[in-house]
Amino acid sequence: MKKRGVALVELQVAMTLLLVASLAVSSVLSTGIRSLHRSEVRTVALYLAKEKLEEARASRPSAAQEKGAMPPPYEAYSYEVTRKRLPDHPRLEQIRVIIKGPSSLQLTLLGVRGAGN
Repeated sequence: MKKRGVALVELQVAMTLLLVASLAVSSVLSTGIRSLHRSEVRTVALYLAKEKLEEARASRPSAAQEKGAMPPPYEAYSYEVTRKRLPDHPRLEQIRVIIKGPSSLQLTLLGVRGAGN
């Protein structure tokens, strides 16, 4: 009878330890998944910012500021492109690209190009 009671207590302790260990693993996995998602959102935003910066460098400015939503499959992101001449270098133009995305992400990328007449 005593052995049976001890086995039951050992089983309860073992199950409690398993539960605590599984909760710890679950927490680590959850944190890892969130971190992976943030990294993915940031990588996409950086890709989109580089694309917009290259577009702005290659085209003639139609306005000092341009805003809009990104095309599919990036509808969750929006952009803003601003251009201004550099006062110390009038032949250069600063281009600023701001990408806004999910989870309150905001990424800014700066570039320079030779300004036309």
